[in-house]
Amino acid sequence: MTYGPVDYLALEFKNEQLKGEILPALLELVQKKIVRVIDLIIIQKYEDGHHEALEMEQLAPDLLSVFNPLEVEISGIIQVEDIADIAEAMADWDFGGTRLNKAVNANTNGQFRSQHEFYASATRTFEGVSNTELRGGPSSLWPGGWEIDGNFVTDGRRKLRAEIGAWTFRRDEDSRDVWSAWAGLTYQPTNSLRLSCNPSYEHNDNEMQYVQTSATAAGDRYLFGRLDQYTAMLTFRLDLCLTPGLTVQYYGAPFISAGSYTEFKRITDPRADRYEDRFLTFAESEITPVEGGYDVDEDGDAVVDYTIGNPDFNVRDFNSNLVLRWEYGLGSTIYLVWSQGRTDVVDDGDFDLREDVDDLFATHPEDVFLVKINKWFSL
Repeated sequence: MTYGPVDYLALEFKNEQLKGEILPALLELVQKKIVRVIDLIIIQKYEDGHHEALEMEQLAPDLLSVFNPLEVEISGIIQVEDIADIAEAMADWDFGGTRLNKAVNANTNGQFRSQHEFYASATRTFEGVSNTELRGGPSSLWPGGWEIDGNFVTDGRRKLRAEIGAWTFRRDEDSRDVWSAWAGLTYQPTNSLRLSCNPSYEHNDNEMQYVQTSATAAGDRYLFGRLDQYTAMLTFRLDLCLTPGLTVQYYGAPFISAGSYTEFKRITDPRADRYEDRFLTFAESEITPVEGGYDVDEDGDAVVDYTIGNPDFNVRDFNSNLVLRWEYGLGSTIYLVWSQGRTDVVDDGDFDLREDVDDLFATHPEDVFLVKINKWFSL
């Protein structure tokens, strides 16, 4: 059966027991044929942040009886990624009873008659508390923001299939602006050959990126900076079936990411009401570039109070696997595997795709060759 467009409704309950108070309102909408309930999932989120989901057939009898009047059609349309999105938007609490965040989400997806599919989601997060951003320091307040993502996928039955998508998160106070875009192309001219290519690109401009913690006579200094980061990656796959007993598979994934830091600052009051009162950006007279990092003189007495190591980075990585599988007898196989890895990390911080790719493949590789033989003995 084809559905669409389809909207999700996520209802959050603070207590652990659902008693059916919402049922009359939902039942009225169903009876008036305003909505149809085509799937239903119960999601529970725990204090440590992990979640679990229960489908209708997994519910205890007393809880199942609460939803039976809705005559839910178990379509399976709610996917794992949908559950993850909803769980992420649900409120988190710490063990001290502090509510860490609040968010609301709206999303929709659908399928056209042409079998093309689409998905769109918007999430509004509100100002929240983090117990981890200061890496062992006190809890801190962080601005909320808007998160929007979506994708479009062409008919999966065709030989040539494509996907495009994008995601963005813009935090309040102009404190962070990150976006990414990706595409996918799969070509399967025959049942024995499939090629796929998935490139993606991301830009992250984050005013408050943790750098390090420095101990001083006046106490620990939690140091942050503005990170300007670019990331590009590509995943390529080949699946070739030469005969029913002889197959070749290849996987290759180059990855490049570069980030540079400016506008270094230290946390002064992590729970201040006003965002700008939570930190102090170092003046030029307080921070001096030196080889390998920066010297910081907070009180202007010409004595270095502490040093910030250079946090700029360029990470270049390439991993590939080539696997040949030959079934030379019933239940007996031989695997020939060639695995190659290249990794290069420098503290340059400048993103130049062509130069980074050249440097990546100029890096000496680590090659691993494996042979695995299985023999079936019939006793």
